[in-house]
Amino acid sequence: MKTLRRGRARARSGSRRTPAALAPAKGGPVTGGSAESAEAAGLRYVSDQRPGIRRRRAGRGFTYVDAGGTRVSDPATLARIRALAI
Repeated sequence: MKTLRRGRARARSGSRRTPAALAPAKGGPVTGGSAESAEAAGLRYVSDQRPGIRRRRAGRGFTYVDAGGTRVSDPATLARIRALAI
């Protein structure tokens, strides 16, 4: 497949990963269940089996609502959501 870029055709390459990017992280793998792995990494484990927080468009930004439809206004929760790099 070819992609046009600034008037010239360029062949698309496959994966651009280098061998270093495929190497395991330093310190070795974390063993155990998902919740234990998340805790060891300083994260929170949340299952998608239960309702959670949703993002809803509001003007130029977003508001967040919980499972019951109530707007999330807790500063700590909003800071945690905004810190996610998704």
